Amino acid sequence: MMCLPIFEEIKRRNPGCRISFVTRRPDFFRNQPQVDEVLKDAPECGAVTLTYNYVIPPLRPLISSMAECVGINARFQRIPALRVNPSDTVKRLIEDISRPLVVVQPVASGWTTNKNWPITYWKECARALAADFQVIEIGTEPVLAADEIGGRFLSMAGKTSLDDLAYLISQADLFIGPSSSGMHLANAYDVPALIIFGGYESPAGYDFPNVHPLYSPVECAPCWRQDCPYDLKCLHAIKPATVVEEALRLLGRTAAGRRN
Repeated sequence: MMCLPIFEEIKRRNPGCRISFVTRRPDFFRNQPQVDEVLKDAPECGAVTLTYNYVIPPLRPLISSMAECVGINARFQRIPALRVNPSDTVKRLIEDISRPLVVVQPVASGWTTNKNWPITYWKECARALAADFQVIEIGTEPVLAADEIGGRFLSMAGKTSLDDLAYLISQADLFIGPSSSGMHLANAYDVPALIIFGGYESPAGYDFPNVHPLYSPVECAPCWRQDCPYDLKCLHAIKPATVVEEALRLLGRTAAGRRN
């Protein structure tokens, strides 16, 4: 998704150019106006890779680093809203729920576990929010159980296509999760996003105005490690009460004004 604003800028500078995008998710990007062709495998003629340094976590936006791969020096704050085709089931689900809607993504990709806030913390946070708000879990597989959370909680994790997942986030009043795909989608749809960074990477790696970061500047942060010799102390330092308090602030509610 971070490639899309770069593609827009390339086309702005070169209106007649044609962009073929090689991605692991061709079906998800096939309808996006920033690209002319979507491929799953790179052509034999080769391709330009938009990437960034995986060794040292940069304290500047990653999209800027990626854009420099094609000679572009620019500031990117928004990912274009993706065109998606959600299922009728998910559209009906959104039509039937009451607001506000909080969408949570407890688990990031399998690249590293150092982004994942403790599940016990997620359960405590989800219970507190579901007492007053509609909370929907998304992701590749569920980690929160309805009978443990109670209230207005529903897990759609493992039950959606990428289009469905993007649509659910686009309809949220607040997104809560790690710095992962959900954060980028929330940016694309201008949804307020409460992002639990911990210490894996710095919020300075993203110039997203809708992101409200929870960052732990411990002595080893940012690390970008795939293991952690310190028992994820950066993530344990962010308590559920802090996340709930910030969520209530972003939702325009205070603890004192919540329903008993």
